[in-house]
Amino acid sequence: MAQSRPKRKSVLENDERILDAAVAVLDEEGIDGLSARRVAGRCGLSTGAVYGRFESIDELMVAVWLGRLRHVVRAGLM
Repeated sequence: MAQSRPKRKSVLENDERILDAAVAVLDEEGIDGLSARRVAGRCGLSTGAVYGRFESIDELMVAVWLGRLRHVVRAGLM
């Protein structure tokens, strides 16, 4: 019988998939094109999975911008 992965790891993987998909949607369609449905379709998850992690599109957008800001700050510190 195969061992299942720890739940925490899959949650982090889904977070990353959602954020990557949101970035792609923003890059392709702009801020007005960002929706849970588009993000979910892009990353292969349900809209429920997106809303299960992010309460709103605004919260998802903040997470995307914080991720980008972290990347910029880290790059500047190296």
